[in-house]
Amino acid sequence: RISAEARRGHLRFRYEFREGVGFPLPQTGEQRVRVENGSATLDICEGCGPGLGADDASLADASRSTAWLQSDHPRLRAMAAAIREYDVSDARKMELLLERAIPYLEAADFNGHYSALDTLDRRAGDCTEAAVLLAALGRAAGIPTRVASGVSYSRESYHGVSNAFIPHSWTLAYVDGAWRSFDLSLREFDSAHIALTIGDGDPSSIAAAGQLASLLRLDSIAEVRRRDN
Repeated sequence: RISAEARRGHLRFRYEFREGVGFPLPQTGEQRVRVENGSATLDICEGCGPGLGADDASLADASRSTAWLQSDHPRLRAMAAAIREYDVSDARKMELLLERAIPYLEAADFNGHYSALDTLDRRAGDCTEAAVLLAALGRAAGIPTRVASGVSYSRESYHGVSNAFIPHSWTLAYVDGAWRSFDLSLREFDSAHIALTIGDGDPSSIAAAGQLASLLRLDSIAEVRRRDN
């Protein structure tokens, strides 16, 4: 078991690549990766990672409307319009957008994968729909976003298994000069979220995360604490 206190702090994960099949892992604002000798060490905490690209081209790409994040659609723009004009930080805007999106995930539905616009109509979905909806609303509010997919720790039972890492997706947003994670599905991001792919909510990126997870074997988890002098 990983305690709630530990998940709010700094966790260090060490993975072995199965059968020597190595591959790069994303570095988000919270995730720092070091790969060596057939293993990967991930440090995850608030501000641990260098973040995604923040050059003009990268931010422009993370701001465009796509087939899965239809941020230029009138319905999504209308949902984000008022929040876009608020005189608050971009991080606070993402928190308000998250609250605005909660009613559209009224029912849990693990079948299929749907776009942000489809999710508004269906008012149902799982973590993938939650991630694309929040990412699309962020872009509609003028905030660059991406969708991270990988695994996260759950103490609650998920399909009969508890205290385990399960497939998960969440939203990354470039706010106040840095990339930060927001999780509409779980309502909060913690250090037991491990990103394996970064995309725009497309099914191929989400499916790839599951494939990559099967190539990793968890070797150890450690809680990292600052030593008091």
